[in-house]
Amino acid sequence: MFRVMTEKEMRSVNGGFYYVPVYNRYVDRYYRINKRTGTVTSRDVFLYDVNTGRTQQVSSGSGVDGIYNIRVVHKYYSYY
Repeated sequence: MFRVMTEKEMRSVNGGFYYVPVYNRYVDRYYRINKRTGTVTSRDVFLYDVNTGRTQQVSSGSGVDGIYNIRVVHKYYSYY
């Protein structure tokens, strides 16, 4: 009734998968805080990416070209 799939068949089920590199993305984060209303807005300014030397599995057809972990270098606050 059932049969065991081969490795090639298992990799092609649901489109399969592939591996993408993992990066650490370093940013400066800026916060603007409105003292009157209490609203906080933030903005990240890109500094650089560093390849971690690792890969992560993603599904085929996802269109992902890399995984980016955000690392905040400095936080800046401005009050108005």
